[in-house]
Amino acid sequence: MIEDKLIKKAAWAYYHFIKKNNISSVELDFEKHFAFSWEMFNYYATFNYNPIKNSPLKDECLYLCWHFPEYPLLLKSISKNEALILVADDNEGLLNIVDKGKIYNFRDNQFSSRLVHSFKKKIPIICMFDYCYSASKYIYSDFLGYPSKTPYGIIKLARLYNYQLNLVVDVDIDIDVDKTHVTQMNIPNSDSLQATIDFINKKIETKILEIPSRWLLWPSIDNRWQNVNYE
Repeated sequence: MIEDKLIKKAAWAYYHFIKKNNISSVELDFEKHFAFSWEMFNYYATFNYNPIKNSPLKDECLYLCWHFPEYPLLLKSISKNEALILVADDNEGLLNIVDKGKIYNFRDNQFSSRLVHSFKKKIPIICMFDYCYSASKYIYSDFLGYPSKTPYGIIKLARLYNYQLNLVVDVDIDIDVDKTHVTQMNIPNSDSLQATIDFINKKIETKILEIPSRWLLWPSIDNRWQNVNYE
């Protein structure tokens, strides 16, 4: 269960965004729905789903994701595939979803060559793109009303190895036919790193604002926003 202080901070960030951008359409009962989104995320993380069929993910593609409740289903769908999942810490909960061999902690320099090796093998690579860690190299790009720190290292690597960039929009499963449905969007090639980052952020933002409470990282957005502090 998510802590009350995180629900409170999520609400602060959401209503701060609403006020700053003069948005008239406000999600009712945001706090309750936000807490429910986290409950669903934890439910899907423990949901017994072991697909026999291969994942719909393709080789030579970098799959950029955002924190939505069904994300664990995407990870469960690659149980039969060779793939690499980028994480920022050795989360024990994640190890209950996928094999440890598919997980790469990108902040552990001891295994930095593994990421390059995976790109060379052209296997699917999955990573979140709606957070920026303090040690990450970043550029500013508009996101939810403010210039926001956005990491770019993985984008540059994907370009170097001619990977297609795909944004994962939604994930759903059909247990009756043992199939994972991944709604995704191709990110167009551009010579401009800034233009690519701006495009990705805009598409994630658009998806978040369809149902704001489904985005799990509202409590951390102030860490990315430029010159905004939690009140």
